[in-house]
Amino acid sequence: MEHLEKIHAEAFDIMQYYYRSAHEPFIHCQIRCSHLDEDCLKTAVDLSKRRIPLIGCSFDIAEHCWRQQNFTAEEIVSVVTVNSDTICDAGKYLVSSIDIFSEPQLKIFLIRGQKSDTICFIMNHMICDGAGFKEYLYLLSNLYSKCRKGLNTECELQASVRSMKPLLARFTFAEKIAILFSKPDVSNKHRSLTYPLQGDKESPFIVTRCIPKDQFQAIKAAAKRRSATLNDMILTAYIRTLSQETGDRHISIPCPVDLRKYISPDEKIGICNLTSNLICNVELRPDEQFEQTLKNISLQMQRQKSSVLCLKDPILLNFAFHALPEKVLSKLFQKLFTIPVLSYTNLGIINQSLLQFDGSTILNCFITGAIKYTPYFQISVSTYNDVCTLSCNMHGTPDDRKKIEHFLQEVHKELCSCNI
Repeated sequence: MEHLEKIHAEAFDIMQYYYRSAHEPFIHCQIRCSHLDEDCLKTAVDLSKRRIPLIGCSFDIAEHCWRQQNFTAEEIVSVVTVNSDTICDAGKYLVSSIDIFSEPQLKIFLIRGQKSDTICFIMNHMICDGAGFKEYLYLLSNLYSKCRKGLNTECELQASVRSMKPLLARFTFAEKIAILFSKPDVSNKHRSLTYPLQGDKESPFIVTRCIPKDQFQAIKAAAKRRSATLNDMILTAYIRTLSQETGDRHISIPCPVDLRKYISPDEKIGICNLTSNLICNVELRPDEQFEQTLKNISLQMQRQKSSVLCLKDPILLNFAFHALPEKVLSKLFQKLFTIPVLSYTNLGIINQSLLQFDGSTILNCFITGAIKYTPYFQISVSTYNDVCTLSCNMHGTPDDRKKIEHFLQEVHKELCSCNI
């Protein structure tokens, strides 16, 4: 048998693998734009594998490694011609799955309409988090533009570190031990709270709701007047809607925090997973107004962001990953790390100046997270050109879809209600 190059998996790769009981671990992205050059796109994809070789690998859980398979862009990029320019044509492609054991870890569908293109990306979350995926989009669009202009691309293609070593190197052994044995000041209660849906594992879908630019700018201004972050505003609207829809006034939601903030700007970090969670745990009083909920959440988030407690789980995960064999780790993971039933992820701002395909105009773009199985439920947020897209991804029934559409509508209403 031909020897295949192995690339060792990292601790966060394995964590995302173990999350498969809650969802298929894929990041999804949709871009609408004027027509792209199909050949340049494929060339850019092939070049990008030199920076991120895992795209062309299959995954081997038994040995905790990625195996190089030399998948080509022809196997990653599919071109589909449709007879219209409506985004509904993209829906069935955006929810596509990946067999991580036998297929490339990235699928791209270039859906060619009469006047515009829609590009659907599906990438294995084991390779990167939302911040890492944005870096991949910027890399790909830059490579595409350079290929189209006939420019040299070598400077873009040096592979860099994916491990947690640069993060952990910031702390002494004693500091890491102190973090490991620290007690969080916010407990994660009420894990049994669910948003009731029927579920259907054979029927994945993505529901989106856009907050238009004028409304979103007003919401940002309202956040600034209240000395709160935009993320605090959206989280407040989500929590208040959960409380209204479930009747439960005690809501606990994990919120992602990018651990890259702990790493020196001089350190070159590869496209990878470097995300942990803060816990937003609030008790809403009867008839509590948006303003008071926002104040409570904002103060709680500020307090947690100023601590290093979000490093506790990553340090524990890294220790277990390097100390234990796979069979032991897989059993222990379920005891050490609880997959949150309710969650929230803000994938942030997609940088217009960095996401540019030469000769093409991007009309809109959003990134969203994994497609959940019931009872797991998550809201994703991303922003492009001051248009905020709320999304919720589910394996569910038509009634579930209607219920989620209503839920996102209520989140939107809550956000607009704060603009006083």
